[in-house]
Amino acid sequence: MTALAVQHTYFNQARNGRRWLLRRNTLGNYNIMRPTADEPLARCPANIPPARPFISPPDGKTLDDLRREGEDRYGPDPYD
Repeated sequence: MTALAVQHTYFNQARNGRRWLLRRNTLGNYNIMRPTADEPLARCPANIPPARPFISPPDGKTLDDLRREGEDRYGPDPYD
């Protein structure tokens, strides 16, 4: 599965001790869920509608376009 992660920094796979809680969104991709400390973790019901995406590309663009623009600006991997 491919998931777009927009973070304040790059994700270092060597330190990947984190589990991502994902929910499908209306673009067919996934949002990362961030429950509060006192919120119980539970699976979404099967009949729940997809979430609104955190990032919606402008008309005529896709999430892949946004990712490519980010790679053009910042490089594909800052750890190389």
